[in-house]
Order: sequence, then structure tokens, then C-alpha cells
Amino acid sequence: MNPSIDPPASPGAGAAPAQPGSTLTAAGPRGAGALLSDSLAMYRAHGKAFIAAAAIALVPVYLVHAALAAALLPSEASTSRLEERSERMQRRAAELERRSAAGTLTADEALRAQTDLLRDAGESAADASRAVAGLGAFLLSMLIFVPLSMLGTFFGTAALIPLVQDRARGGSLTAAQAWTEVGRRAAPLLYTSVLAIAIVLVGLFFLVLPGIVLGFLFAFAAPLVMLAGESGFAALKRSARLVMANAIPTALVLIALALLSMVAQFVGGLLVPERFVFLHTLLRDAVSLVVFPLPIIGLVLLYREAREAHPSPPPTLTSTAAAH
Repeated sequence: MNPSIDPPASPGAGAAPAQPGSTLTAAGPRGAGALLSDSLAMYRAHGKAFIAAAAIALVPVYLVHAALAAALLPSEASTSRLEERSERMQRRAAELERRSAAGTLTADEALRAQTDLLRDAGESAADASRAVAGLGAFLLSMLIFVPLSMLGTFFGTAALIPLVQDRARGGSLTAAQAWTEVGRRAAPLLYTSVLAIAIVLVGLFFLVLPGIVLGFLFAFAAPLVMLAGESGFAALKRSARLVMANAIPTALVLIALALLSMVAQFVGGLLVPERFVFLHTLLRDAVSLVVFPLPIIGLVLLYREAREAHPSPPPTLTSTAAAH
């Protein structure tokens, strides 16, 4: 048996004693406040290991995002140049109109001014076309990058799960050892993540809200693959049942992840001016890596509680075959 996979939960006998940072109690699931408190305590004690494990999956995603932004998005310099040229054209047009009304504009001056205006208009149109084309290419690249980012987040989450499980038992697993556990479950992780991503993207296509709801219901998919040995549709269905049984604390954990990421990206964006597109984008994403493990710790601890409170039924031959 894979050491990273928990045996089926059974109340009472055989349960591991609670360690500092664990939310497992004899009384069952606790409130969101206690959950977040335990998560913060575990993060403070072992933050370096959590960040190192998550970075292996997320830093390549951040580099791709920064490279796409630097290569395809309009630069601050080109935007400023376009604005300056537009203002210059407006000033020239106003001057021509004023002098023409006053009768002080000669035919040669009018011809030169019109030539300059036409040249500036052509250059502005060319710059605007390049900016629009770059923006369009960037948006098209998001069709590839968004699933890649979701895949990186799924595997980054998966790498944190053995660490949380280990630290809750008082262990000292390293980031490299955590990724060894991920490697052992790579095939079911990939299958489950691709399946979940495809379903969520289809939901996002249909008025966005269905995709958000589906992503919420699949919150426990990675822990189920890593800790319960489930995969595919079986893991997604089981995740939906556990989330529905723990909807409020799960929602609070995911909202915390979103808010922390937004704040971290805002702070990261202040570190480097926007004109340095690559570094600005990279640091904005990288700072969010620092806070990424915290809500994931809470999610895994919540999963441990939920699985204790709602143990899965013994697998049958038919359900095992269907999961694969």
C-alpha cells in the first residue's frame, strides 16, 4: 500500500492521535475559525517546506505567464507614444483651424501641416493595429495558458497534501519527498485534473457561474486522489458530496485563497514598474506563491475532518473498475 494513501476512515479504533495543527477531534468537524487557526499555526511552523513544494509546480506557470505578457501585451512605452502622437495631432488640427479662421495660414503651410497630420495618423493607426493584434494574440494564448495554470495549481495542491498529512502527524517530510509521492500518483492525478479542468471550462463557457460552482464542488479532488486512492469521475463525485456536506467552511477556505492571491498580486505589482512587463508580471504572480499554501493547508485539514465525519463506503469491484 502506498504510504501516502490513508486507509478508509473508521470512527474510533485505529484513528491517529491528533497532533498540533491537526483538526481531527473526537467531537467531529470544528468551526472555520479553528480551522484557519490550525492552518496558520502549521504554515508558520513549516512555511518554507510548503512554499518550496508548491514552487516546483507554480513557478514554471508564472514564467510562461510573464513571457506571454512581455511578448504580446502592448508596452507602456508604445502606449505613451500613441497617446503623445494623438495629443500632437489634436494640437496641430486646432492650430490649423485657428490660423485658417484668422486668414494667416498660407497654402504651403497648410499643405505641410496636412502632410504631417496624415503621417501621424498613419503611424498612429499602425501602432494601434499592432497593439490590438498583440492583445488579441495574448487573449488567444490564454486559451492554452488558463488550462495550464489550472493544471499547475492542481499539482501544486497535490504536492502540499503529503506535507500537510505528514506535519499533522508530527513528521518531517521534505518537499522532494512530497513530490515523490506526487510522482507515484501522477497518472490518476493527471487524469482527474484534466477531467475536472475540462468540466469546469465547459461550465465557464456557459455563463461562467456553472464553472465556478463545479470548481467549488471539485475542491477535494486532489486530496481524494492523494490520500484515498480515488481518481476520475469517482473522485469528482466523492468530492462533490464532501463539499456539499461542508459547504460553508469549504467556501470560506476558497474565498480566503482568492482574497489572499488578489492582495499578494497587488503587492507584487507594486515592486516593479509596469513598464518592465516581464518582471512586473513575474513578481506579481510570485508573491502570491508565498500565501498559496495557507488556504490549501486549511483545505486539506478540512478534508481530513470531512472524511472522518463522512467515511466512504467500502469499494466494490464495479465501482473500482469505473473509477479507472
